Amino acid sequence: MKCNCCESVELVVLYEGDGETSITTMNATIGGKTRVHYCQACGHAQTESIFELKSYYETVYELGRMDEEDDQLYETLSHGNVFRAEHQAKIFLEKVKPKEGSRILDYGCGKSLTMSRLCQVVDGFKPYLFDVSDRYLPIWTRFTEAERCFAGQIPQEFADSFDAVSSFYALEHIEALDECLTAVRNVLIDGGLFYFIVPNILQNYADLIVADHSNHFTLSSINALLSRNGFDDIQIDSESHNAAYIVTARKSMKTRLALEASYDVSTQVYDKLVSIGDFWAGQEEKLLSKISKVTPNKRIGIYGAGFYGSFIAALTDGLDARVDFFVDRNEHLHGSTINGKKVISVAEAKNNVDVLLIGLSPTIAKDVMENIDELSATDVEYIYIE
Repeated sequence: MKCNCCESVELVVLYEGDGETSITTMNATIGGKTRVHYCQACGHAQTESIFELKSYYETVYELGRMDEEDDQLYETLSHGNVFRAEHQAKIFLEKVKPKEGSRILDYGCGKSLTMSRLCQVVDGFKPYLFDVSDRYLPIWTRFTEAERCFAGQIPQEFADSFDAVSSFYALEHIEALDECLTAVRNVLIDGGLFYFIVPNILQNYADLIVADHSNHFTLSSINALLSRNGFDDIQIDSESHNAAYIVTARKSMKTRLALEASYDVSTQVYDKLVSIGDFWAGQEEKLLSKISKVTPNKRIGIYGAGFYGSFIAALTDGLDARVDFFVDRNEHLHGSTINGKKVISVAEAKNNVDVLLIGLSPTIAKDVMENIDELSATDVEYIYIE
């Protein structure tokens, strides 16, 4: 196995899952043990593939339903919910400042909800879109022209033509990162901007165990990947987006660096990655031990219909008679089902639950639950992943 970021073969096993099943971004349980390797040369962590990713993304992968408004909840503020694409559009607008006539390509775009939001606030802005399949074309053509939409490959006529290329949560899914970066560089003008967001594994522990996240980036591995592939002026922002890196880099005239180049790898980051692996090790036993102490007649729900909630649902699959539903604040999910369990609102859960298994990142879970007013005056018991 070679490192996806620097091509080194100096990889060691960082983490192995407890069981013979894993969970995908789509919250589906699949067969196969999650095994993550660490690159000692550039500090990258990458998951060993347990299924064929290319066909998976072309024919199976679908984050959310085929609905333009089906967005993921980013945070809840006093004035209401803020959704991820809304927040991403806000930050992109601040950093890139797109306007009418800006030539911007959204790479690996999916439904391209962020570009859709930008079109709503930037007069005359029309993005170009690229993804591995055309399944989202009916959504894309609601906010940009069909001739600006590419599936499978980008036509050669668009070489050296874009001011900026954006990518929102795509690079963590791509094994062939050099091929991806070459494609991005080929379509950018000289000095053109590459703007992308990837998970920050040091803040979002779940990133380590997502089966279809091939890459778990660190500061050193991001720098290695970009500098090797002809980008400079690399800026990494870990503050503007919760549990994520917002990265900007510019197409340079430099050729790719030699494979033997050295990178500034942090021992503290490695130690943190080890501790995250230790956190997940034995988590099933820890959680089921807590649940076993719950009085049998208690009504149990799972708070959080995202990855952490699905992780809990998979672990408690044998307790279906007791774990009946998900609770989530994302109104787009209310009334839907995930793994056979209905998703209900916090207001509905108030009178229908005695115990909540908290499916949120352990770095924020307690703060979030302490600020849910609808549950503050109840006797609902919380059980955390910790």
